This record gives sequence, C-alpha cells and structure tokens, in this order.
Amino acid sequence: MPTDVWTYSKLLAEQLRINGVREREVREIVAQVQDHVLMTGEDPIVAFGQPADYAGTWRPLRWTSWLLRLTTACLGVTGLVALLTALVPAGDIGWTENIDVDTAALAMVAAYVTTAVLGWTVGLWLSRQRSRVLGDPRRQWLLRALSLLLFVVAVVVVGWLFVWGDDSFLPSGTAFSQPRWLVAAFGILTVPGVYFWNPPTRNMPDQPSSTLRMRVRRWFS
Repeated sequence: MPTDVWTYSKLLAEQLRINGVREREVREIVAQVQDHVLMTGEDPIVAFGQPADYAGTWRPLRWTSWLLRLTTACLGVTGLVALLTALVPAGDIGWTENIDVDTAALAMVAAYVTTAVLGWTVGLWLSRQRSRVLGDPRRQWLLRALSLLLFVVAVVVVGWLFVWGDDSFLPSGTAFSQPRWLVAAFGILTVPGVYFWNPPTRNMPDQPSSTLRMRVRRWFS
C-alpha cells in the first residue's frame, strides 16, 4: 500500500524542525517531496527513505544542542519554583531573612523537572521512531504499545515523586536555607529556561513552531 504523502510530509517536517532546519527550508524541502510524488506517483519512502533518515541528510540531529536545551529547561522549571517561593513566601519573611526549603518542596521540584526530562528524552525518542517505521504496520503497532507502556511508567514515576515528598515517607524538616533575595535572584536568572519546556515537535507543515515573540504576544493578548 503506497504511503500517504501528507503523512510523510508531516513526519518529515517534524524531524527537520527537530534537527534545527530553518522554517523556510522546511517548507521548501516538504514542497519538493510533495511535487516529486505528485509528478511521478512514486512512493515517498521508496524515493526518499524514511522521514527521519531523509531529514538527517539535510541536517543531522545534534545531541549536544538538545542536551543544552534540556539542561536549560530543567533550570527554568527550578527557577520558576524558586521565584514563586521568593515572591509568595510562607509567612512574613524579610528579603534578607532565610527561606527554609523542606523535603516536600524538593520532591515537587523533582517531579516537575522529571516531567521536562521525560518530554525531552522519551518524547524525542518516540518521535524519531515514528519517523523510522512509516509503512511498516507491525513495527508501528509495537511502537504504539511501547508508547502506552512508557506513558504509564512516566505517570507512575512522576506520581511517586509527589508521594515521596510526603512526611510519611521522608522526615519532615528543612533541607536547606537561603536568603529570600538570593532565591529570587536565582529564579529571575533561570526562569527564562521555561521557554524550552516543550521540544519543537510541531509536525504540521503549515503550522510552524512558535517563536519567543509569538509566545510572549499570545500570553499578553
């Protein structure tokens, strides 16, 4: 059964964006593939290979860049929690006084950071695999089953981190203390990393990933 060119185009656009190809080039590459298939009637997998492999011929995936983005996202989540903690402290605490961070708060931060890590690792891996099994029903079924299993595991891990912070599992008390102004400064410096919370995996060729300017405008509109 011939591969649907629209499905191929969506997966190809997704992988090109993940690899860091500029949006204008993504549109041009996808248009070339669609024109070729419409003119020749050739199966896109036969003509170009799997979407992930063909995207790699234009620009290979740079894992160091993704690792940097993942680290930035984790710092951003931690910074957001730190900033909220400093701006809305529990009790009347001056800016020069210490804020006590207990084990429950650490568990909450760990849960949110784990969510970001899963999105950037498991989510990315599943995306790559979907673009390597196109046209193979058996492997596609196995990948769907694996996706469901990984989702359940992720929910269990994140849920366990929240439960782990309960006093019945961890001794209550202060893990560490820092001045309120220092916690706020750390949050302000690192919270921009939240921009990288979601990997750029939008796969509709006519719906490119949102830029920072577009996201800020949407927030205030």
